[in-house]
Amino acid sequence: MSSFFIRPKKPTVGKKVGKSSGKNKKVKIHDAPNKRANKKRKLSALERDAGDEEITSDEDELDNKQQDKGQDEFDEEEMLTPQEKKLQLAKKYLEEIQEEESKKAGGVVENGAVLSRLRADVLKQEGKFKRRIADRIIREYSDSSLVRLSCKEHRLSITCLAVSDDGKFAFTGSKDASIVKWCLTERKKIACVPPKHKNPSNPNLHSSSILCLALSSDSRYLAAGDKGSEIRMWDANSLAFIFTFKGHRAAVTGLAFCRNAQNLYSASADKTVKVWSVTERAYVETLFGHQAPISSLDFLAKDRIPNAHRIDSSGESRWIVSVACVTNTEIFASGSSDGFVRLWKCDDNYRGATELASVPVAGFVNALAFTPDGQNLLIGVGQEHRLGRWSRIKEAKNSLLLLRVKTPEDSVGS
Repeated sequence: MSSFFIRPKKPTVGKKVGKSSGKNKKVKIHDAPNKRANKKRKLSALERDAGDEEITSDEDELDNKQQDKGQDEFDEEEMLTPQEKKLQLAKKYLEEIQEEESKKAGGVVENGAVLSRLRADVLKQEGKFKRRIADRIIREYSDSSLVRLSCKEHRLSITCLAVSDDGKFAFTGSKDASIVKWCLTERKKIACVPPKHKNPSNPNLHSSSILCLALSSDSRYLAAGDKGSEIRMWDANSLAFIFTFKGHRAAVTGLAFCRNAQNLYSASADKTVKVWSVTERAYVETLFGHQAPISSLDFLAKDRIPNAHRIDSSGESRWIVSVACVTNTEIFASGSSDGFVRLWKCDDNYRGATELASVPVAGFVNALAFTPDGQNLLIGVGQEHRLGRWSRIKEAKNSLLLLRVKTPEDSVGS
């Protein structure tokens, strides 16, 4: 039958029920202290949680306030017009200048000092700031004044050089088609581009004499022109090949980068000057009008030049092979083959020059360059002229010379 019609049996033994209830009572008696302890633990845990919640809420409020403050400042900057932003930057710039000038003066700064500083900064940025440093030029030199840097890579005459804007590095090119990078602070060679005959499988190397070098103002690009009418662009940091400009029909004799721009000017024996865009890696235009091969972008080749380096054994004036100046000053240097590098000071009207000093250097002075601070003069020397082999000075050494021309305790900007 179904269990639905059967009554459940009642417990017949009362003792068993009592025993079981007694056991439960004993368990309850023993568990009572534990329950009290558990309640205490729960209460303390709740208190801790409440405290933690209060601390966290305080921190959140501080963070929210800081975020709100930063957001407000950000919103204020966003609401400024371009003119207001420029005005804000100008005020900060003026405050910085006043602080710098007050440190120099050791006290209160006059408005005239700030204005003169502003004019100087503008002219420096435009590359038009004029300085007078002739009084700081050293007048007497000897063979011991020169520091000679040489390497086995330049087996033939050095023809050109370029110096970085920070004055820390120099690059030299040679008739043997090699390029060497020098560290001027450590006075040693740090990298080299070998000629093509050393590695015939590399089509990017120069195969003819390198006649000119130019370094961009940001020291990223090194341009090199050779007798083969090509201009190769190199990474100035690693001396890795980048690309080639082609267009000249004869040897590339001069290179110059436009200041604060990536336009490159090249002069050639084909009587033209070409303009190139380095960033676009493209040709821009050609400038015509020269009736003779152009020897250099920085070389002045007119009959009005005086006999700055005397005359040779045949009675002819010695060629001025190289010229360099300290930018925006009255000081420049010239090199020839008469055994001296000469330092000059321009007259006040810049229509004449006075010789300040002469430095004994044997050989053809094929390249000259001042470091940007005007402290040192770099001299590229070869046994032969950079453009030919009309004569040879055997006692000369194909090397790079470093000469300090300005008193070290002074600075050009002072």
